[in-house]
Amino acid sequence: MPVVEPDQRHRNTNVIALANNKGGAGKSTITANLAGALAAKGHKVLVMDIDLSGDMRAAFGINDHPGNDEGESLVSSILSRDAAAPPPRIVTGIRPGIDWIPGGMQIWYLVVSAIRDEFPITTRFADVLAQVSGGYDYVLLDCPPSNPPLQEMVLAGSRWLIVPARPDPTNWDGLRKIGPVVKHVRQYYNPALSWLGVVIFGLPANASRITRISLDYLGAASGTVPVLDSTIRYQSAAALGSQMSGRLALEMATDRKTETAQVITALRNGQEVNTDRIPSSIDNLANDYMRLADEIVTRTQTAKVGAR
Repeated sequence: MPVVEPDQRHRNTNVIALANNKGGAGKSTITANLAGALAAKGHKVLVMDIDLSGDMRAAFGINDHPGNDEGESLVSSILSRDAAAPPPRIVTGIRPGIDWIPGGMQIWYLVVSAIRDEFPITTRFADVLAQVSGGYDYVLLDCPPSNPPLQEMVLAGSRWLIVPARPDPTNWDGLRKIGPVVKHVRQYYNPALSWLGVVIFGLPANASRITRISLDYLGAASGTVPVLDSTIRYQSAAALGSQMSGRLALEMATDRKTETAQVITALRNGQEVNTDRIPSSIDNLANDYMRLADEIVTRTQTAKVGAR
């Protein structure tokens, strides 16, 4: 049976895992946009993709990035039996203030190792993560759904957990199912693991009744798990444009300001303007992520002060 490392509660205190046992809950989208918002506020951020799908590449628009190794460097570091093995290779500067450790199909080897009980990936991951986490203000981990070995591994190395959930019962069920994983990890690996809370993702704009019902249900279903005040609204045109262009919501909102200025100038000069423009709803979406970043910073910093 695994044992709790004595120093575990003092390591990786800036690491936030995003997980839900239901796919399509918005984990990769929130991870990428939260990283962008934190970086915009002056924080240095590392994003780590622990998913076989490697969805972080699409979120950042870097599918063809030369640094993408499908998770090979990360897997090699975790499975190395040499305690002095080098840490995983970090791809620097995918955005200002944001670095990246890729995931992808190579992550499968971690699952195989866990299933065969060949190597203690859970405790090893926390050690590997500690080699890189100290260089950042925040480390965000995109965790795969419905994969207990990888979820256990990720949570064993994390200080905080955010659960993205869409406003529908299947996502709420995913929240309930991850609870036992958290309890197991706290007992055997990482007693410092704490809930940051549930963030509701994909709320229809101006749907105050749905928001109230979702908050009430989550409050009852999650028990002691807090529900974050910040929510991410569903702005269909803005969300689709962000996904297709590989740009973060904050980047598109900035581009829209430039675009608007160009349109005004063109109209004043009697020139034709392009009608296929960035929707104004992107501003609301960008503001949602900025509010989420503010809340995350406040909650984590408050916890640090209280621990002193």
